[in-house]
Amino acid sequence: MNVEILEEFFGQALHESGSIYSLEFISSDLLYYIEVSPALNSLILTASNKDMVPSFPLFEFNLSCNKFSIQSKSNGVEELLVNLNDQDKNEISINKQDKVFWVSVEL
Repeated sequence: MNVEILEEFFGQALHESGSIYSLEFISSDLLYYIEVSPALNSLILTASNKDMVPSFPLFEFNLSCNKFSIQSKSNGVEELLVNLNDQDKNEISINKQDKVFWVSVEL
């Protein structure tokens, strides 16, 4: 799993604890938490209000994945694609423009 792509996309190093990598950041008044386990091919993504009221996340996704890639769009938006076994289908993507992040999900 290429976790260095996550570091490039978010512009900061992931914290490593054993075989788990994690990252926490705030964007647009939301607190995002990302946890990646290469050994389990998993990504957990949560978002909460930055003041943690209510105390449960606004959303949480637990995805099977083993590859990340960055795609630049013509409108200046960068998109982090989350894939499993090089499949073209992406159930979730994280977008960035001018250091503002948002999540797109295909249900």
